[in-house]
Amino acid sequence: MREQDIRAARALADTATIGILQERAIHRADLLTEQLQGALIKHVTIEQAKGVLAQAGKVDMDQAFQALRSYGRHRSTRLSDVARQLVNGEIRPQSILTDHISRG
Repeated sequence: MREQDIRAARALADTATIGILQERAIHRADLLTEQLQGALIKHVTIEQAKGVLAQAGKVDMDQAFQALRSYGRHRSTRLSDVARQLVNGEIRPQSILTDHISRG
C-alpha cells in the first residue's frame, strides 16, 4: 500500500474508534441516568409511604419508617415494593401498623 493510503486508512480507523468510544460513553451516561431516576422514584415513594403511615397511625416519620421496614423484612419484600404497594392502596396502612405493634 502507498503511504497516502495507509494514512487514510489510519485516519478512518481513528475516526471509527472515536465514534465507538463516544457511543459507549453516551450509553453509560444513559444507564446511569436511568439508575439515578429509578433510585429517586423509589426514595420519593418511600417518603410518601412514611407520610401515609405517619398520618394514619399518628406516629412520627421515624416510627413510620420502622413499621414499613419491619413489615417488609418479615415478608422478605423490598422496602421500595412495600412502599409502592402502600401508596397504590394494595396494602392498608393499618395492616403495616398493626403488624409492627404486634412484633414489637
